[in-house]
Amino acid sequence: MKNNDGEGKPRRRSPKPHIVHGRHPRFNQPQWNRGGSIYFESKYQKYSEMIRIDTVENAKESIKQIHNEFESAKRPSKMRRLISQAVLAGNRAMVASKNPRNSQRERTESAGVEKLYRAAHKKMSNKYRKRKKEKTG
Repeated sequence: MKNNDGEGKPRRRSPKPHIVHGRHPRFNQPQWNRGGSIYFESKYQKYSEMIRIDTVENAKESIKQIHNEFESAKRPSKMRRLISQAVLAGNRAMVASKNPRNSQRERTESAGVEKLYRAAHKKMSNKYRKRKKEKTG
């Protein structure tokens, strides 16, 4: 690009906008809304304490708690939130099951945890669709 008079050095483009105080400049939303990593600070402290992926037994207990929360949920937003928490836990367990730095025992245990959370996600998603269908139709 040339200056307005057509002579001289080309104008420099402005640099990319910087993220200020953890907020995206264009959307004014917290930075954790903008994808990238599956390891980020939890928005809901309650669910971060509830969800466990370290052992299969702990995962089963936390899935029971999630199901109880899901069944007692009155708002669709809470149902979707719980479904997304199950998906995120499954994704984190999948990454741990593929990590070569973990021992073989840890990887197989993480694969089992992943299966549990995937099954929970599928079950809750089907229930959510049924409830939504009942209300609309």
